[in-house]
Amino acid sequence: MNNDLKDITNHVIDILKKIQPFSNVIDEEHSELPLTGSVMNFSDYEMAYIVLELMELYKIEFDNKDFENYKFNSIKSISEIVYNRINL
Repeated sequence: MNNDLKDITNHVIDILKKIQPFSNVIDEEHSELPLTGSVMNFSDYEMAYIVLELMELYKIEFDNKDFENYKFNSIKSISEIVYNRINL
């Protein structure tokens, strides 16, 4: 599995589309929108599912810092967090 930022972003988008298959705003164009905002509208349950899917896919763990100040809340920021986790 390639682990560059572009590929990670594509994997994050794939996971989000799996969770909300009928959404038309899950793409790189909207990568900085908050997932829990009114446009994307992901629930707390769905956010937890994203975390679990990424942990399984990349065999990584997250820590509290990854979730501080809504850091884990957009396609771009999640991709960057995963990228940093796998390149520690």
